[in-house]
Amino acid sequence: MSAGYAAMTPERWRRVKVVFAAAIELEPARRAPVIDELCGGDGALRSEVLSLIAAHESATEGGIGLRAAASPRPEPVFAGNARFAVEERLGAGGFGVVYRALDRDSGRSVALKVLRPSDGAGLIRFKREFRALADLAHDNLVRLHELFVEGQGQADDARCFFTMELVRGRPLVEALRGAPGGEAGVARAFRALADGVTALHREGLLHLGDGVSAASDWYGVGTMLFEALSDKLPFTGDVLALMEAKAAAAPALSAAVLAAFPVLAPLAAGLLAPDPTQRPDGAAIARVLDQAAGQSSPAARAPLAPRAAPRELFVGRESQLGALRDAWARARAGALSVVCVRGSSGMGKTALVRRFLGELDGALVLSGRCHEREALAFKALDGVVDGLGQFSAAAPSTACARCWARWPGGGPARSSSTTCSGATTTARRCCATCCAPPARRRCC
Repeated sequence: MSAGYAAMTPERWRRVKVVFAAAIELEPARRAPVIDELCGGDGALRSEVLSLIAAHESATEGGIGLRAAASPRPEPVFAGNARFAVEERLGAGGFGVVYRALDRDSGRSVALKVLRPSDGAGLIRFKREFRALADLAHDNLVRLHELFVEGQGQADDARCFFTMELVRGRPLVEALRGAPGGEAGVARAFRALADGVTALHREGLLHLGDGVSAASDWYGVGTMLFEALSDKLPFTGDVLALMEAKAAAAPALSAAVLAAFPVLAPLAAGLLAPDPTQRPDGAAIARVLDQAAGQSSPAARAPLAPRAAPRELFVGRESQLGALRDAWARARAGALSVVCVRGSSGMGKTALVRRFLGELDGALVLSGRCHEREALAFKALDGVVDGLGQFSAAAPSTACARCWARWPGGGPARSSSTTCSGATTTARRCCATCCAPPARRRCC
């Protein structure tokens, strides 16, 4: 598509928001490649995203769905607290600032990432980032420790940060400059990087975030590999030149680089292919890197498919399901209905609630749990409140008020169920025709 006008359909607006969310978390100098990658050659989409970023950072009047901002988000200043003593500032990105801090409780230094002042959506993304990675352990991934939200009131008044493993060293490309160890040395370093990325993909996670694919992550690896081999970035120039160059073909490597890295140079070019479907996947990347390093490629490392969730065994429980169904019926009739599911650990409380919720056609399910490594007020309900806030922000309130008034009892049904393990689930049913995107909305 050329960089012209495109109608703003609900699906297109969703794409704009996905690219915006990924780009706004980066330093301005690092945004262009990510925006180019996510827009996939759609110049009009790219222009819309850039306009949204400009409005977000410098406009004095808020745009659609954005809080007004007179200036870019300031860098948070974290001077430490009773537990953490700041030792030095390590770096910053569009989403937060990272410090080296002494944890007085453990006596060890940790990396501490502080969220920039943000609205509620930014806080939710910050917590989501932590929770997605907190239980993931891999030798080539930084291990996350604890999440903290301090302060009361609105998101702007809260101070949010999490701690993680402190890794001492230099940036990968900088450490490989001059190719110490030759092609084999570079391949071994990138094999470790590829293992970490593959570990994320096997858990159904992406390094770049929502709305992209595994191929997008491998494009980022290709950019780093290209720079490590050639000591320069694959593309340079202004925004339009970058977009056109990336859409045209993979960047060319010099004859000297091809001679020095006969195995890795073609891999770098393949990872930077304009068409994501033409880029090698994790298994192919591992094989090439092992070939360049002079190692065999174990079959156990090759699969890239996300790990399948274990199948829950569910037998009987008809009386318990009946009690939940009765509670839902009372809620549908307009009565407040709360059910507490009790039982010893491993008895199947979660499986029971999931089976019941799977029966609720059109219900909005909000859930939360007490995470051991989080210091948040009312943390059992934190996920419920976040989910409700996101739903309310997306739903047209005036339309919903009209639609909900048509429900028996004067409002939509509400149901809540809580398990003693700390998992809380709330379900609410709303009119799908009213809360649908504008193109599909019928009742308002």
